[in-house]
Amino acid sequence: MLTLLVAADFDGDGDGLFVARRGLEKFLKNFSPPGHFSDRTNNLGADGPMTTHWHQSVVRLAPRRRGFHWVTDELVGGVAETLRELRVGLFHAFLQHTSASLIINENADPDVPRDLEMSLGRIAPESFPYRHTAEGPDDMPAHVKAALLGTSVSVPIQDGQLLLGVWQGIYLCEHREHGGSRRVVVTLHGEKR
Repeated sequence: MLTLLVAADFDGDGDGLFVARRGLEKFLKNFSPPGHFSDRTNNLGADGPMTTHWHQSVVRLAPRRRGFHWVTDELVGGVAETLRELRVGLFHAFLQHTSASLIINENADPDVPRDLEMSLGRIAPESFPYRHTAEGPDDMPAHVKAALLGTSVSVPIQDGQLLLGVWQGIYLCEHREHGGSRRVVVTLHGEKR
C-alpha cells in the first residue's frame, strides 16, 4: 500500500513544506519497490555501490524524402560504445526540428510506414487553407504532423541493449519533401556493468 503525503504551507513561511519534505524523505528511505535498483540517499545498488553514468551525443541523420524511415541502427551507432557499458538505464532521443518526428512503431512490414504516411497526409493535407505558408506548402502540414507525433522517444536499456519489442523500431518521420539533414540528441543515463 502506498500512502500519499500532501503538504500545504498556509502562511507562506515555508515551515509546512519543510516538515512535509522531512516526512517524505523518511518515507522514501524505508520504501523499496520491487525492481528498485538504487537507494538515492546512500548510492547503493542491489549489488553494492553503483556508478551512474551520463552520456550525450548529437547524431546527424542524412537528408531523406518525405516518409517514415527506420533509424534505430543509426541512432544506436552514434552511442554504441557507451551503450554497451550500461547494465540498466534509459536511452532518450530528441529531434531538434519542428517539421519532423521520432516515433517507435512496427519495423517488420514495409506497408506500415507507407500507411502511416498516407494516414497523416489525410489528417494534415497540404490543401488545407493554412495561414503559415511562407516556407512552402508542405511546411505547415509538417508542423501539424510533428505536433501530433512528437519529437522524442525513450527506450529502456538492459545489458547494453535497447529493450525494444520484437517488432519495434525507431523511425524518423520526415514530413517535408526536402527536409534536409536532421539532428538528434541522444542521451544515455544508466548504471555501468
